Amino acid sequence: MRRTLLLNLFLIFSLITMAQETNYSEEDIKIGKFTEGTLTSPKEASDNLIIFIQGSGPTDRDGNQPMLKNDGMKKMARELADNGIASYRFDKRIYKMQQFNMKEEDLVFDDFVDDVNEIINYFKEEDKFENIIIAGHSEGSLIGMLAAKENADAFISLAGAGEPID
Repeated sequence: MRRTLLLNLFLIFSLITMAQETNYSEEDIKIGKFTEGTLTSPKEASDNLIIFIQGSGPTDRDGNQPMLKNDGMKKMARELADNGIASYRFDKRIYKMQQFNMKEEDLVFDDFVDDVNEIINYFKEEDKFENIIIAGHSEGSLIGMLAAKENADAFISLAGAGEPID
């Protein structure tokens, strides 16, 4: 009886340990004053890097806002890494406004585009990835379109605007 119980406990512990094994690594990277995020990489080297741009509002790198937590971007980044694709996600400048003693009216739309261009240039200089792909969600889609125009190898719009604002 005791032996069976110990064997079962050992099997359960082994399964839990195996289930928690990850196929990726994560590294926090600060690129500039306003751009700080997480690079999620598969264990095997990847030729592709997706840079995620969050939607409107004070959204952090994981896809969360002060009263809304879903970790959507973190989950997506980890799934991509499990499938051999690296990604970088970052805290939007508006998310860090209090940290920098800024007011929302001090921001202009081009600040967000500049942040993404700074990220693209950082990874191009690193020369670690063959393809840099921009994936923007909602407002991040418009930011991504402008930043990707001359600097990225591909662009993905995630729920971007379907019609002009006017």
